[in-house]
Amino acid sequence: MSAVEEIPAAESSPVDVERTEARRRKINAVAVPLATAAALIAIWQIGVRAFAVPTYIAPAPSDVARTLVQEFPLLMQNFWPTLYESLLGFAVGNTAAVLIAVAFVHSRMVERAFFPIAVFINTIPILAIAPILVLIFGAGLTAKVVIAALICFFPTLVNMVRGLQSVQKIEPLQTRPGSGMDGKYNRVAGGQYQQRIDQRLQNRRVVDIGRPMQGDDAVAVSVQSHLLPGAGGLDFRAHHFQ
Repeated sequence: MSAVEEIPAAESSPVDVERTEARRRKINAVAVPLATAAALIAIWQIGVRAFAVPTYIAPAPSDVARTLVQEFPLLMQNFWPTLYESLLGFAVGNTAAVLIAVAFVHSRMVERAFFPIAVFINTIPILAIAPILVLIFGAGLTAKVVIAALICFFPTLVNMVRGLQSVQKIEPLQTRPGSGMDGKYNRVAGGQYQQRIDQRLQNRRVVDIGRPMQGDDAVAVSVQSHLLPGAGGLDFRAHHFQ
């Protein structure tokens, strides 16, 4: 018998395995989108150069990066008006939508009276409303903020109303006194209570879904509104270059 005995390799514990899997999932969650974006940019660059696409139709990523570096001060100067108008319109539209949705949920009469009108107004294209708003408010800041707020208002209003109406109150479940059934009832009641909590959290996500999804719409509308005469901003500067 040898003096030194072989020590068996330590097996990974379930906790270590779970940590490894969690770390791998986090890496994949970051690496896969980055790799996909890099591949798309490479295809974009190669396709534009291979087919000799004019720069004014589809500039290559290298052209975009070069212009961004060369014209960075000018772009930043025109970026701030666009950002300010987008954030202001986003805040106004979502604040009004949340307040009106709360009023709709707390009063069925108010909802029946005004919700169909809001849906009807939403069916009108923003391109048809924008000239009227410009005539009313002028071609300045107010018209752009109102247009951006309208874009954000209706989706948030609908999602808030649906989410608030679907929220169920969590009623506390009391233990049922009895002989021999307390443990079983407590397990069932605990499961029902957890289901109600999960349902409420799900409803909260439904309520919250309308707010972040409208940020890009506010930016897009604010950029397009800079086509108005005398306006400043990124889209106005882009047309000035063209």
